[in-house]
Amino acid sequence: MLYTFEFVVSISFFILLFILWRKYGEKNSLLVYLFTGLLHSAVELLAQGSGIRAISSTYLFGTILVSYPFLPFILGFFEGGLYCLLAYHFVRLMMNRDRFSLKFFSFFAIFFIATSTLGALSMQSGVATFTRREIFSLGPVILLSIFIIISLGYFIFNRRVTTVHRKSFFYFYLGLFLVTAMMVIPLHILGIRFIEVYQEGTYVYASFFEQIAVMYGYSLAIEAAGFFLPYYVLIYHFKLIELK
Repeated sequence: MLYTFEFVVSISFFILLFILWRKYGEKNSLLVYLFTGLLHSAVELLAQGSGIRAISSTYLFGTILVSYPFLPFILGFFEGGLYCLLAYHFVRLMMNRDRFSLKFFSFFAIFFIATSTLGALSMQSGVATFTRREIFSLGPVILLSIFIIISLGYFIFNRRVTTVHRKSFFYFYLGLFLVTAMMVIPLHILGIRFIEVYQEGTYVYASFFEQIAVMYGYSLAIEAAGFFLPYYVLIYHFKLIELK
């Protein structure tokens, strides 16, 4: 159901953005969505193809078998394209006081909070398959560190980047944090997503302090939001956003 939901949302967003482009001239939103979606799909293809990220095959709508290399495109457009698009509109909202971006971001913020909450409630009432991953595994930490250092370095030390665009980079990061938080907080509160620690040969539920520190201080603020920061370097480079 999760991947079916992500597939439907991704296709629906493409149709919506295409209509907005043809009817209202909102071309850059479509370009940002396609550009970051394809970019993140390529990252997912490399990660899953090399074994860094292991995701088994699944059935869309309960009947259509989907696996590698098609599944990475669903994740690429939902996680990369959609998250970056909403963060992009958060930048426009904060920098340009863009009314369209205010309506766009607000509507989909409510939509994703609601769907995440309903999804968590349905998982509570049904049979859920739990998966674990090592948050602080060496490979992803090194890759994430490189992404953050390159992105910060580009916007802080590049003299051609104006103060306005340095400020927009901060808002893009803040937008990414808010978007991922909308999806994760309902899951965390309702006990679907949580932090465990390995003690005495078994996994146990982490303490309250560890839950908050790792889930929000690292997993959201650094891991989730930081991973997409290089995408804004490319959005800036190809002039997909105009700032006042």
